[in-house]
Amino acid sequence: MSESEHIDVQDIQYDEAIAEYKSGNINAAVELLRQLLAKFPNYSLAHNALSVMYNRIGKSDQAIEHAKRVCEIEPDDTFGYTVLSSLCIKKGRREEAEDALMQARERMIAARLKTMQALQEKEKD
Repeated sequence: MSESEHIDVQDIQYDEAIAEYKSGNINAAVELLRQLLAKFPNYSLAHNALSVMYNRIGKSDQAIEHAKRVCEIEPDDTFGYTVLSSLCIKKGRREEAEDALMQARERMIAARLKTMQALQEKEKD
């Protein structure tokens, strides 16, 4: 199976899980996402969705673990760290929340600097 076929399979299964979630079938959605991650363990959208769903059903420790996986898979994504911070705050894990928020801030600054450098390089040409 080619990489593009993997993406299609991932997206289809992910969309099915989200449809179940939107229909109020959170347990079915969670199971579909767990199955998806068994096949594609680095699919960050599925980890993000599981984080949201586990949080919704009161399984905050699992929600945090999936939010952490998003940050591992997508280390430059500030949103992942922001979600992780929010979940840690809710769970009373203040130090972890602060660390995640600092990680988000560092990545945001790095992205801005990169954009500014690219603009400066473009102006030179």
